[in-house]
Amino acid sequence: MKLVEFLARCLAARKMKLIQDPHGQRLPDELWIQALPEAEFVVGAIQAFELLEVVQRYHEAEDDEE
Repeated sequence: MKLVEFLARCLAARKMKLIQDPHGQRLPDELWIQALPEAEFVVGAIQAFELLEVVQRYHEAEDDEE
């Protein structure tokens, strides 16, 4: 299972207030797939944040060398 699917399942389970299945592991595909766009957005935002941190650290290290 990929991160985006796991996140979509968790989001769907949370919206449905599933107590017995908080990670949505038993949800039918047609239910958790509805949360896929939101999950893809979150994963993309996390990746962009991580890239931004790498770039900032690179520039900070460059500034320290001067």
